[in-house]
Amino acid sequence: MSKLTAAIIEDEVPAARLLSSIITRLRPDWEVTVLPGSVEDAIAWFKTQPHPDILFLDIQLSDGNSFLFIEQARPESMIVFTT
Repeated sequence: MSKLTAAIIEDEVPAARLLSSIITRLRPDWEVTVLPGSVEDAIAWFKTQPHPDILFLDIQLSDGNSFLFIEQARPESMIVFTT
């Protein structure tokens, strides 16, 4: 079975680090990626990378809200809103 993948999109660096640390500590077998905390950068990443299994998504990002990201990137991931 392949490793479960998770991504975090959060514009506040300390919050992204904390969430990544918590997930890694609770689920050490998961592969966790922290993405840039902007709608534009996250959309660009989703266009070129395989979508993660789980996406931890802040509602308010540096250049807009996450619903704009969802509308444009159309992630195939299960989404957990973190705010």
